Amino acid sequence: MEKEMMATIVSLGFFAAIVLSIYFIMKYKTMMQPKTYEPNLVKQKSDWQKPGIVVLGTGLGVLVVGLLKSFNQFYLHGSISIGIIVIFTGISLIVAQQLDKKDSTEE
Repeated sequence: MEKEMMATIVSLGFFAAIVLSIYFIMKYKTMMQPKTYEPNLVKQKSDWQKPGIVVLGTGLGVLVVGLLKSFNQFYLHGSISIGIIVIFTGISLIVAQQLDKKDSTEE
């Protein structure tokens, strides 16, 4: 039981570190824009769609692994669990890229 609790805490810590890293990188990018005053310049909003979709895909992968382990249907090795999470993250990257292409063609 203690090993499972430690693995859960480490996994949650790693996931939180990734989410916070993405958040602070995006915040830094928006703060480092040039500070020139032009009355006709339209302020651009921050693009949170791609990182949001990637984090959502990673979360869904973690959820699927958690559900499979909780139902005890079959034993999941660590590499299979990581593989499922990576597959979900990859799918979310593809979806984010396709949505970004669709948005860029509409403009």
